[in-house]
Amino acid sequence: SRLIASALTTSAQPLPDWPDIAEDRPSGNWANRYALSLSSAQIGGRLIFDKGFSAVGGVSLYQAVVAGSILIKEAQFESVNPHVPAIDAEELRVEGTLLWRPFERGNGKRPSDWHVAGSVILKRARIAGDLVFAGCRWADVGAVSLRDEGGPVNHIMGWIDLRLARVGGQLEFLDGCHIMRRGDVPKRKQYDNVDRRLFGP
Repeated sequence: SRLIASALTTSAQPLPDWPDIAEDRPSGNWANRYALSLSSAQIGGRLIFDKGFSAVGGVSLYQAVVAGSILIKEAQFESVNPHVPAIDAEELRVEGTLLWRPFERGNGKRPSDWHVAGSVILKRARIAGDLVFAGCRWADVGAVSLRDEGGPVNHIMGWIDLRLARVGGQLEFLDGCHIMRRGDVPKRKQYDNVDRRLFGP
């Protein structure tokens, strides 16, 4: 069995501020914070995000278990809240590989201008095979949003969080993978907390 998301667009409305994803999760339902939630899902085969898939509001794979591999092709993931990532895959378990290859070289097709607007959380994830980011591009300053009203993306917080993750095979960043990390300059009273919260142990 496998789950394939092709030519599908999902959307979530902007939400009020939530606790940072790196902090302990509060009690309650996190599912309604994402356009697509597969939190704690168990998939017996592959999980595929194919061409034409987009999620305005992000995707949750928190504590999901995938018996096969995860393949992400020409898909786009946009966060609409600075405290909610574009992809939340914290504690994800994958028995195969996780391959993010938005397009193949030499296929004559123009790839999307960007693939991710927001952060990708793989903290404490377990990938039995390879973890490959090939040609992925994070939204740059002035990138156009996928939302109905268009305009620029709300924010760009484009780090990849791999803290405490375990990869059984190769970890690779290939083919001009471009990660954009930018955020609003914090107020002076926030200086002591920002870096510790985002990059601490």
